[in-house]
Amino acid sequence: MVSTYEDNGYTFTSSNNGQKTFSNLIKFNRNNYSYKVLVYDENDESIEGYSIFTVGSTSSSSSVYGFSSSELNTVQNIYDARDDMINNLESRYSRLRSSTRRQTMSDDLKIAMKEIIDDDSNKTYDNFDDFNAAWLDWYRYTISVR
Repeated sequence: MVSTYEDNGYTFTSSNNGQKTFSNLIKFNRNNYSYKVLVYDENDESIEGYSIFTVGSTSSSSSVYGFSSSELNTVQNIYDARDDMINNLESRYSRLRSSTRRQTMSDDLKIAMKEIIDDDSNKTYDNFDDFNAAWLDWYRYTISVR
């Protein structure tokens, strides 16, 4: 995060009446990322405040950091359909039943989806793009094995 006030800060005056509107205060370098902006008084450490906000998310937020409500819903739907989908694929394609790599990938992805749904602080995938890439890897591999 870059700010034109980073080096020298800003000194409030009595004419500010405790309020100041800043223009071009911060330039953000990462999209879909949460930032914390802290404001404090160098002369009185008891006076401080902060705001946390996410930049770049166009979908409504969810309770799971890194995932919009829509993205979280997609993960939940895949998780809910996963076991039936695996069973159907394995019943149609015998090679899938014997592929230990595919089975490991499937199990790992199921665990990762549960971590996302449960908002595990150590979840494997921190955002939907990373999860989706892993899911597509699993899908492509599954299709290649069948």
